[in-house]
Amino acid sequence: MKGLKIKRHWIWLFIAISSVATILILRNIPPGLFVKGMKTIRPLGFIGAICAVVLMWVADAMRIKVLARATSSHIGMLTALRIVWGGLLFSGITPFEFGGGAYQVIMMHSKGLNSARGTAIITVKALLAMMVLLILAPVVGHLYPGYLSHSAFKYVMVVTCTLMSGTTVVMLVSGIKPSIIIKLGCSILTLISRAHIIRPGTKDRFEIAWSNWAVKCHASFVTIFKKGNGLYMLLAIAFTVVFLLAQFSVAPLMLIGAGVKANVPELILLQVPLTVLLYFIPTPGSSGVAEGGFYAIFALYAPSSLIGILTLMWRFFTFYLGMIMGVISTVPVRAE
Repeated sequence: MKGLKIKRHWIWLFIAISSVATILILRNIPPGLFVKGMKTIRPLGFIGAICAVVLMWVADAMRIKVLARATSSHIGMLTALRIVWGGLLFSGITPFEFGGGAYQVIMMHSKGLNSARGTAIITVKALLAMMVLLILAPVVGHLYPGYLSHSAFKYVMVVTCTLMSGTTVVMLVSGIKPSIIIKLGCSILTLISRAHIIRPGTKDRFEIAWSNWAVKCHASFVTIFKKGNGLYMLLAIAFTVVFLLAQFSVAPLMLIGAGVKANVPELILLQVPLTVLLYFIPTPGSSGVAEGGFYAIFALYAPSSLIGILTLMWRFFTFYLGMIMGVISTVPVRAE
């Protein structure tokens, strides 16, 4: 798509990391156990998992439609789904998944929404998801304090809550008073430059980019959070909750399909800190960390013959399937 260029080495990096993660998972499954594990899988649970994925796509598309209405714009359901799938595709092949949001803004622009409105929709959509996850994260620690006794889980909880809290606060302050965030960011960059960590020219470029981001964030708030948009915001929050619940339901439904008993509420909540962490992973599509994280989660419930199989299937349903739909539904993108 015009305006969005993808570096070839990003694509190769995604393929390489995903391939290595897949090989490592498969190597942990002895051939005999792999066959045994496949025989225990029942279709009904996996049909449910696919239905959860479809619900996740639809809820995400409805978030886009509702927020578009908040900007006095209209986006059709099929177009919204194409925007969702394209976002999954370009998130998977760009560092920090930044290409997903960029593609979605460009796609909306091609459908008649100016860049300011498109940016507002994507910014607020991300903010709502982060705020819901931030509310859920402490619930995990409160309901399941036993996990906090494990140093690794406690470390992940602290890191994810800190990152998400910081990001949410920065976005909220930028939306209300961007000058505060601009001054803070420029002051930090000045200190880093004086410590000779970055060059003055690099500092200037970062300051411009930071200032532009804060201004766009403020414009997004002005566009979306205006008088008379209360109903649209409530609907956007509701669809965000449905989207996350559908996403977190895929793993429990897969375990049910494999005949494994699991504490479903516990399994859903355990996905919260990992999902938050994946927002900040620099590899394309969070490759490597996503597979490793869910391998550890499935290991809490499933026998050794199923852990690797469930991990790979979870990754396919929640990520690769959306990327495939993105390839089918988007126009070709010129590689550099």
